[in-house]
Amino acid sequence: MDDQQLPGMPHPWPLRVTRTGDGRVVAVHAGSLLLSAFGAGDLEMRDLVICSLTEGSRFQGRTVAAAFGIQPSQVSRIRSRYREHGARGLVHQMGRPPILSPPGCGRPASGQDRASPTPRSASGWACPGPGSPS
Repeated sequence: MDDQQLPGMPHPWPLRVTRTGDGRVVAVHAGSLLLSAFGAGDLEMRDLVICSLTEGSRFQGRTVAAAFGIQPSQVSRIRSRYREHGARGLVHQMGRPPILSPPGCGRPASGQDRASPTPRSASGWACPGPGSPS
C-alpha cells in the first residue's frame, strides 16, 4: 500500500495509452474504462489529458510518462506550463517565434500613415512605439 491509498480502497487501475489500427486516434484507458480519445497529431489535447491525469487523479507523473512513452521531465514541463498559463500554455507554437510581439505590431502601414513618425521596417510594416496611438 502506498502513501496515497487508504486501507480498504481498491488498487488503482492500470493506465494504458493505445492507438487505433490506422494510428490516427489515441485512446487512454484506466483498466477497461475509456478516459479519453483524441487525434494522434493533437499535441495540445494530449498535454491536456496528461494534466488531467496527473492533477485530478491518482496517477503519478512517472506512470503517465511511461504510458505516453515520454520522459517524466516532459510531464513536469507540461504541468508547469499548465499551472502558469492555464490551457493557453499548452498551445504549441510552430515555427519561429514572432519578432514583433506588442499589440498592434504586424499590421501593414497604410498610405496615410507614411507621414507619421511610427518606425517601419524595410517591408513597410508598422509597429507603434510606446505611448503612440495604435
